[in-house]
Amino acid sequence: MAGDEPFVLSAIAGLPADASAAATHERKNSLGPVAFVVAGVEEALSFDGLRVEIDAVSDDGADYEWSGEAAAILVGNVRQFAAEGGQADAEDGLLEVTVVERLPARDALVEYVEQRAFQWETEHVTELHARRLDFESPVGQPVAFSLDGEIREFERVTLAARPGALRVRVGDDYDPDP
Repeated sequence: MAGDEPFVLSAIAGLPADASAAATHERKNSLGPVAFVVAGVEEALSFDGLRVEIDAVSDDGADYEWSGEAAAILVGNVRQFAAEGGQADAEDGLLEVTVVERLPARDALVEYVEQRAFQWETEHVTELHARRLDFESPVGQPVAFSLDGEIREFERVTLAARPGALRVRVGDDYDPDP
């Protein structure tokens, strides 16, 4: 949940959410899937970063704080956002959280290659598993979140999993930790 708004797969803020919002229905109708590429490039050229403060309660109950300028904040329960984090466990009641700090384009590209190609931990990508995540925009302006592709705006929001809220039928080959 993001406040009172449900999401199943992901809650994303920052450049990816801004690009998704800019890929309007009109654009998608005229350009098809390329609309996301065009919107992404346009948004990347004008993106100023996302000033955020995050307070989280990690899987071991410890408090975690992060504050700074982010390019993206990715929260999910059944996704894999970064190579070293592995696939999230949809049954553990924890959110998979990835914070990507805002970097110059060259540095971001180097870290992306290090993480994806070499599966190295990178300095500007923070990952944690959290029971709860309190998000606040310190500049007092709403931040766009993509909740499973639907855009919602929040100045302050708590994101949390609700274990057992959704029942899903799976087959015999189901592996909770793929």
